[in-house]
Amino acid sequence: MKYRALLIILAMLCIPLSVPVLAQSGDATEDPSAGWPVEQHCVNITPPPAGWTFDGTILMLGDYGIHGYQAGWETPHVLVFLHKSNAVRGGALSPDGNWYAYPWGEFFITETYNAITSVSELRVHSTRDAREYRVALRAQGYQSAYDKAVWLDNEHVLFQNMDYENPDTAGLIRITPVSGTIETWTLLANAVTSLPEYLYPAPDWKAFVAPYYGYVRSGSTVNYEGNWGLYSFEDNAFARTADIPLGEAYLPSALAWSPDSTQFAAYTDNNILALFDRNGTITQTIFTFSGEGEAVGLDSLQWSSDGRYVTFDLIQDSHYEPGEDLRYVTARSAKPGSNHIMIADLQEQKIIDTCLPVGWGVAWSPETNHLAFVGPGEGQVPLQVFDVNSWEAHTVAYQGVSYPYAEYHDDRVMIGWRAD
Repeated sequence: MKYRALLIILAMLCIPLSVPVLAQSGDATEDPSAGWPVEQHCVNITPPPAGWTFDGTILMLGDYGIHGYQAGWETPHVLVFLHKSNAVRGGALSPDGNWYAYPWGEFFITETYNAITSVSELRVHSTRDAREYRVALRAQGYQSAYDKAVWLDNEHVLFQNMDYENPDTAGLIRITPVSGTIETWTLLANAVTSLPEYLYPAPDWKAFVAPYYGYVRSGSTVNYEGNWGLYSFEDNAFARTADIPLGEAYLPSALAWSPDSTQFAAYTDNNILALFDRNGTITQTIFTFSGEGEAVGLDSLQWSSDGRYVTFDLIQDSHYEPGEDLRYVTARSAKPGSNHIMIADLQEQKIIDTCLPVGWGVAWSPETNHLAFVGPGEGQVPLQVFDVNSWEAHTVAYQGVSYPYAEYHDDRVMIGWRAD
């Protein structure tokens, strides 16, 4: 009765009364830190109906090399044979999916227990036919310093070269595999001293995100610390223009640029999935993870070819703690299937939970809104294609999968989708 009387008095005095209101799903975007509303729209996985098809070739890493699958095939085919004993990790698919480049060499432990990577060739294989190009190199360094190939476009590969016997050849080189031409590439010279182990370039190569290190004074002490930076191409050179909050600089991050290079999505150090503009400013918080027990799957952050959708794997792992290496977390969750595909719809500004369990990696078709992925587990696991437009998923074949070494980035399964 007293509360009712108070309401009457306040109404007579025309004094506004603040009454708590429960937030509705559509209100989520009003709080930039809350993320977009989440809708659960579970997808049933069925065999493909008669006449159902898709365009292009799905590309995967598997036993013996690069596997491909086209609509109508009974099983995936080995398109590129890789010699596991000498195929140093760090291989990469060209943007158009027509080529796969990887360092050829060996990894060994010296008598003084130093881990050394020695690369003698860059090998480039066609995913369409038997063409293969080999470019002689002499790169050697500690651990995984010289084992990463990065495509600048569909014709040139960037590589970090180091020859202890010929130090003048050290540095970033641009390789044209078809001609065997090797050139010093100096555009990164004032931005990074060597090719970063984790490098996320925009498709137009006018910006990239990479870690950097430096000395930071804190009181009377000076610490050597790492951070992530956005580098932009200005005045005919790259320069660091912003810091990006991605967490530990010595660990891989989940980051993907939009097809038009105007923005990127990234998993930040405060457990949110956010959109950044070309200047490195957060423009939207897409999704907020709960912290302990939830993370994003490495290599799962992918844009559809039309730029409307961004996928990510929501990992639900009770053993996960923020800051843990996403390579281990992704491999660990890919076996029991404790993760599933989420789709951010940038047009509707909402998150859709598909309930689709997934292994390691997804790939969008280059021309349509089809998404390829393998199911969880090891051994022969289902290869599945999800049609976002019809909201149907079909098991099209089975692919051999294993996750023997979680620290190897090439433990991912899905690597691309080639247009034919």
